[in-house]
Amino acid sequence: MRNLKRQQKLTVSNVIWSTEQDAVLIEHADLAMSELIQRLGFSEEDILQRKEVLGLNRRARQIQRLYFK
Repeated sequence: MRNLKRQQKLTVSNVIWSTEQDAVLIEHADLAMSELIQRLGFSEEDILQRKEVLGLNRRARQIQRLYFK
């Protein structure tokens, strides 16, 4: 039997993100976390949660597979 990966439930953050903040995160998703914290003014945990909600982590993995095969 194969082990199935359990999906982690996305927790809804209490932080409200504006469309402009989402756009900045999408455009600068490859920056270092310290830079994102400075630009956006959110905690590291909030940024990581939002990246997951927006699908930026999956996108980064797909791009990495594409270029570094």
